[in-house]
Amino acid sequence: MEQDYTIHSSIMDREFDVEVYGMGGAPLIVFPEGNGSCSSWNNNGMVETLQDLIDAGTIQLFCVDSADPSGWYFAEGNPSYRKRSAMSYLSFICKEFVPFVRSKNSGIPIVVGAGIGALNATIAMLQHPELFGGLLAMSGTYDARALVGDEFDDEWAELSPVDIAQHLSAAQKRILAPRHLAFVTGQNGSEDGADSQRALDAIFADQKIKATFEYWGYDVTHSWMWWQEMARQMVPCLLTDDGLAERKRTGILSRAQIAASQAEDEHAAREEDLAGAKAWLDNASANVAATSKRLDAEVANVQARGKRAQDLQESANALWSARDEAARALAEAEALARAAQDDADRAAHALADAQWIEGEAQAAADAAVEEERHAKEAVDARTEALEKAERARIRAQAALKAAQDSRAQ
Repeated sequence: MEQDYTIHSSIMDREFDVEVYGMGGAPLIVFPEGNGSCSSWNNNGMVETLQDLIDAGTIQLFCVDSADPSGWYFAEGNPSYRKRSAMSYLSFICKEFVPFVRSKNSGIPIVVGAGIGALNATIAMLQHPELFGGLLAMSGTYDARALVGDEFDDEWAELSPVDIAQHLSAAQKRILAPRHLAFVTGQNGSEDGADSQRALDAIFADQKIKATFEYWGYDVTHSWMWWQEMARQMVPCLLTDDGLAERKRTGILSRAQIAASQAEDEHAAREEDLAGAKAWLDNASANVAATSKRLDAEVANVQARGKRAQDLQESANALWSARDEAARALAEAEALARAAQDDADRAAHALADAQWIEGEAQAAADAAVEEERHAKEAVDARTEALEKAERARIRAQAALKAAQDSRAQ
């Protein structure tokens, strides 16, 4: 069931439309996203997502217009005007809208929002924790520097959760301690406020402020589809004292179960890998044995061939030596033969000369008796020379024959 209201803000001197869904249960103040209209949640499926809780009387939604078009979204506007608009809007929420909600529902309201709504809800919660029972901030940007850039100053710091959280009073921290605070964002590139949530997470830890910070997957985008899922899961956790803690425990258990399952799968895979490796080792070992046996045979074969090659080389070396020795002997025999031949040639010439002289002596004997005695003496001398030559010829022929016989062998 929807109820529509219009509230006049004396702080901002303007009207704000309000849509209320449900008749009772925990009151949720909804800060809009986008165009700043109180209808943004209904128009984008968020009310339908929470319809079961609304119909069961578990929650009651109070959706109110924002002043974001003249504040956070008014980038081209005068900086002082933008700050005044944003600050005045938060004053309207705390001083005028909360009393309106309490007039319809006595419960302490929980503030919720997505995108720019998450920023407004977080500022309201941190500035006035005494007014609110809990917070659900989805895909918010919690550092005003990202929205105002160089305009950032001490006044904007009052609207910047990462700065507010660092300067909370002890009283504010005591009030925040029992509150249910949940911050959720995706990690897709479209979630440009995710880093500011991590920064706020670190500051809360440093300030010892208890809160739940969740970082969903890298496929989780800055979109209504995912905000519907975040609201469906997170809103029920804000309604009980142990809701967020139980979700955290369940998440830890779930992650542990997943990790255990993955570990089992990994263990099974590693066992399978080990079995494969052992089979591989067995094959490799068998191959090592076979190749070792073959290697031994090849080594023995190489050694045998090496021995034979060595023996043949030694035999060849001996034959080459014999050949060299025979060559030397042949050269010596040839030298001897040549010398003998020279002696024979000289003896033949001497014989021819002796024969010519003998003929001349014979002729002279016939021609001159008076020279007979002298010729006889000459004949006797020549005869003796002839005998010597004959002996020399015989020796030369014998040497020649010996040389020829030696060569023939």
